[in-house]
Amino acid sequence: MLRTILVSTLLTGALLAQPGPGPRPGAGGKRQAEALQQAIGLSETQMTQLRELRRTQNEAVKPQAQEMKAAAQALREALRAENPDGNAIVNAIRNVRALRAQMAEQRKAYEQKARAILSMDQLAKLDALERNRANAPVIRQATVLGLLPVPDRQERGQQLGPRRMRMRGIRG
Repeated sequence: MLRTILVSTLLTGALLAQPGPGPRPGAGGKRQAEALQQAIGLSETQMTQLRELRRTQNEAVKPQAQEMKAAAQALREALRAENPDGNAIVNAIRNVRALRAQMAEQRKAYEQKARAILSMDQLAKLDALERNRANAPVIRQATVLGLLPVPDRQERGQQLGPRRMRMRGIRG
C-alpha cells in the first residue's frame, strides 16, 4: 500500500509538472504582434483571421480548462487525504492525463488551422523563426557579455526603460 502511494505521488509530481496550455492570447502585446506581422509578411486580413481563430479556440477550451482544474484539485485532495486511497489516486492521475491529452490534441488542431491561413512563404519564415527560438537565451547572454551588439529599440520591437535595461544587464 505504501509503495502504491509513493509511486502515485511520484507520478503525480511528474504529471503536474507538464507544460500548461501555452501562452495566453495577446501575450506580448501589440508591438510583438506587429513585429511578427512584419517578420513573416502577414496581411491585416490574416491577422484578423488569426485573432478570431484564437478567440474561438479560447472559448472552446474553457470547459476543458475548468474540468482540468477540478481534476487537479481532486488529485491534490486524494494525495492529501488522511488515509490516501491508492486506487483513487491512480484514477485521478488517469483523469488528469486524459484531459491533458485532449487539450494537447485541441492545441494541435488549432495550430493546424492557424498555419492553414499562411502562405507557403510565410510558413517557411515561421519555421525559420521556430528553429531560431532555441538560440534566444544564448543570444541574450552573448549580448549581456558584450559579444553581440545591443539591438536598437526599433529592431527589438520594444522599448526598455533604464530599470529594465539594468535588470537585463544592459549598460547604457
